[in-house]
Amino acid sequence: MNSLQVLINRIKKDYMYQFRIWKNVLDWTVMLYILIPAIVAAVIIYRSWWLELPSWSNLLSVSVIASAFYIGAWSGVYRLFVKEADGIFYLKHTSDFISMKKWAFTYEILKTILRIVLLMFVFLPFLHNMDLFEMVCFLFYLIAMSFFIQSLHLKIRFSYNGWKQKIWHTTLFIVFFFGNLSLFILEGSTMLLIMIAILLAFVSFYLVQPIVCTTRFFQDECLLENEQRLRFVTVIFGLSPSIEKPKIIKRKKPFILRHKLFKQRNAQKGFIELFCKIFLRNFLYVGGYFRLIAVTSAAIFILPLVLKLVIGFGFCFFIISWIEGVWDKIIAANPISKRYSDHQAFYQARQKTVWFFTILSGGILLISFVLSKVVL
Repeated sequence: MNSLQVLINRIKKDYMYQFRIWKNVLDWTVMLYILIPAIVAAVIIYRSWWLELPSWSNLLSVSVIASAFYIGAWSGVYRLFVKEADGIFYLKHTSDFISMKKWAFTYEILKTILRIVLLMFVFLPFLHNMDLFEMVCFLFYLIAMSFFIQSLHLKIRFSYNGWKQKIWHTTLFIVFFFGNLSLFILEGSTMLLIMIAILLAFVSFYLVQPIVCTTRFFQDECLLENEQRLRFVTVIFGLSPSIEKPKIIKRKKPFILRHKLFKQRNAQKGFIELFCKIFLRNFLYVGGYFRLIAVTSAAIFILPLVLKLVIGFGFCFFIISWIEGVWDKIIAANPISKRYSDHQAFYQARQKTVWFFTILSGGILLISFVLSKVVL
């Protein structure tokens, strides 16, 4: 097989692998009671936007839409579909290996363009003040901006490690965020937007070309491919304590909660402190917790009052069960703390911890509810 056929075969296998993952998660009950009603509701809401814009549409300006695309671009990264086995054959046939990477980069470009066009179609009802030429220029800018951000993301990832990589990511994210925002707040001309888009496109190819046309970053590319291939599995692990895989943290000192939480110590406070430190230091736990809150808050913000109440009460029962499952995963499954599972302090600490995180999530949902009444 030539390099293009190898890439097509790998793309097919990747889609089949991702399909099997979603097939295992979305059983017939989820499809029938959650996914299908959600799709129908989304179609109805989107059609209503074309008939009459919602009252909050004046808040969704061009600068807000561009900022949303900018933030989304930072979450994406180019996949080059490099496998560990390529080190045996393709590194001996460098030209074929690089050719496959070029085809993979072309595929990622086309996929990015398609994704942005589809998202642009979703926001189309809110861009009624633009004419056709301005929409095309705006779309071209969003595509070029996404190319630039993903190329910059890839360049930083392969050039720096550890805290240096995080500092570069944070600094450039803030700088380009305000640059992107000011471009629309100051209402630059359409020609200026086109010129900036062309410049970003050229800079993107300049950043990616040394990575695509060399084998120097082979190990980093393999690691990146494995992360992207397992991205949905990682999300599922984060949301499901029953199948969660603990994250291995390689650091000598923790970033947060280095000191004692309670000055006066007893068994109950000891269990609470142990749970809080493990929970907050592991992104799989705290990330899954806040993702659940974020999705539910968005639903409460958008949906009608009756559905707000149903989702709010349902979420309270669900989050209690979820926190209890995480507690059992962290504390009850530990062979040392399991010895004290029959003690009264163990169950009191469990109950207080569950109620604390439940009330915290309920407070965030209440804020979302109040904001929906104020804005909408």
